[in-house]
Amino acid sequence: MAQNIKKTSCKIAALTIAAVLFLGQLIFVDQLRLPFTNLSMNHPWTGLAILSLLLLVFHVRQQIQTSKSPWTGKALFFLTVFMFLSNFRWHGSDDLPTSLLPFNILQRGTFTLDHFASWFTHHRNNLVPGKGGHLVSFFPILGAMLALPVYLLPALRGIEPTNHVVHQLEKISASLICAVAVWVLYRIYQRKVSPRWAFGLALVYALGTNMFSLCSQALWQYGPSCLMVVLSLWALDLAEENPRYWYACGCFAALAVGARDPNVIFFCGFGLAAFLRQGLRSLGRFTAGSLIPGLLLAAYWTSVVGTGLPAELGFQTGLLQFPPSLAAAAGLLISPARGIVWFSPVVLFGLLGVWRALKHGSASQRQLALALFLSVVASFTLLASYQAWGGGFTHGPRYLIESVTVLFYFLPQVVGWMNTQPWVQWFWRGTVIVSIGCHALGAYATWGWEDIVLSKSVWNIQAYPPIYLMMSSLIHR
Repeated sequence: MAQNIKKTSCKIAALTIAAVLFLGQLIFVDQLRLPFTNLSMNHPWTGLAILSLLLLVFHVRQQIQTSKSPWTGKALFFLTVFMFLSNFRWHGSDDLPTSLLPFNILQRGTFTLDHFASWFTHHRNNLVPGKGGHLVSFFPILGAMLALPVYLLPALRGIEPTNHVVHQLEKISASLICAVAVWVLYRIYQRKVSPRWAFGLALVYALGTNMFSLCSQALWQYGPSCLMVVLSLWALDLAEENPRYWYACGCFAALAVGARDPNVIFFCGFGLAAFLRQGLRSLGRFTAGSLIPGLLLAAYWTSVVGTGLPAELGFQTGLLQFPPSLAAAAGLLISPARGIVWFSPVVLFGLLGVWRALKHGSASQRQLALALFLSVVASFTLLASYQAWGGGFTHGPRYLIESVTVLFYFLPQVVGWMNTQPWVQWFWRGTVIVSIGCHALGAYATWGWEDIVLSKSVWNIQAYPPIYLMMSSLIHR
């Protein structure tokens, strides 16, 4: 008994110290130093990583000691937060307005960026003139809104942002947003496969896609976008048993559009799923659920942007060309620098899951697979029609991450079949290793291979990160 009390006290003390450290680093992110020294301590991503690792260790240990499964949602959340933070660096682009906007919202109560105009001297294309001539973010608003809880305490303290402050806060925000998305996907899997498989599939999504290498590293559009897509899938899944969840599905699908405009395709896909599965009544519920977030987005586009439309819509539609480019389609699929098959080959099992749902699933599973697969095809067609499909300075096929998320929804369809086919299991393991390896390089290494992409071509084999690093190491020898 005394030993158990001692262990519990040590656990509480360790967690308390870690939590206090993180909160202190967060609140004083601009100036905290180790007492009586000149050593900087203002890196809250370090404190949160330590806290999440301790929570993971204590939780798993408790599960094992009580003969319970360690493959829990809590363990997955703590693990993914730690992994997303574990490179202890920021890696962003196209994130500057979203990373500054929470300060303006909390300190000045405005959605404009006039106060930070000097930050955009070399990034003028990140802003557009809004209503009344105010400077408005070129990018969607949802990422900044989701980041508000992380920014709250530093902003209330009156901190003026610096590069260090912004990078710390947005990296923490992005990591938490992506970790929640992974946890929600685990909850979906938990309804279909064993806890161990659910944990493993969700972890592959976390580490074997752009969620690891890009979405969790800064306040790009894609983390909030994927969170809303996953929440839409979660509500859609529950709507099979309780049609009222179509309200939630419509709400999250509309918010997905607020996170990234092209998600209007997936909004339509979810609406089609509602209609095919349960008719006009469920489509009505889906539509009703989308009204409030839709009206809020329209209010922002009208009162802040001033056009009634997303800020970036005019520019982005100007880059569309029809018919779609075969070169772009091939590049998004198989080019060494942007091909999804090179970076996340595990997604092939998602396609196989769609096929198995269409061939062997129940009527409702076939209808759902048809609606969601059509949305993936439509999204891919749009990207193949986009002149800037390569994505500039980036890592892998970031524009496909929502489609990858939808395809991951179908992975449970192949689990039972995979367990009966040893050769499929070996292929699965190989694709998992390649996928996680590629995105681990994106998370931990610098993106030197992008110089080859920008100066030569996405088809240059040296632009594939593993080959680039292999050849670089040979040259330096």
